[in-house]
Amino acid sequence: MGWNWYGWIFLASLILGGLYALSDLIKSKNENAGKLIEQLTPYQGYVGIGLIVISAFNLFWVLPVFKAMMAVRPVTSAIFIASLIIGIILGFLDSLDILESKDIIKADLAKKLKQIEVPVGILAIIVALYLVPSFFFPF
Repeated sequence: MGWNWYGWIFLASLILGGLYALSDLIKSKNENAGKLIEQLTPYQGYVGIGLIVISAFNLFWVLPVFKAMMAVRPVTSAIFIASLIIGIILGFLDSLDILESKDIIKADLAKKLKQIEVPVGILAIIVALYLVPSFFFPF
C-alpha cells in the first residue's frame, strides 16, 4: 500500500490538524510552544478545509479497492479508512472558526463541538504515526 505524494500530504495535514486541535492543551503546558502555535493559528481553518478535501479525495479513491486492500493488509487498511474519517471530522473541527465567522454555524454549536476537538486530535496523531512506518514495513 505504498504512499504517493498526496498520501504524505494527507499524513502531514492529519498531524498538523491534530496539533491545532491540541493547541490549547499545548499552550497550557509549554509557554514557548504556545507562542509558536499562536503565530500559526490564523492558518488553522485553512488546514482544516484542506484536510477535509484531501481526506474526502482519498476516501473516494480508496473505497473501490478497499476489499482488495483488506485482503493484503487488513489492520493497516482499516486504520487508513479510520484515518480518512477522522481527517474529515478533524478538518471540520479545525475549520469551526471560519464557519462561525461566516455565520454558517452558530456560536453555541461551535462551542459544544470544540469539546471533542482534543480527543479527535489525539486520535488523529496516533493513527498518522501508525501509518507513517506502514510505508516502510508491511504490517
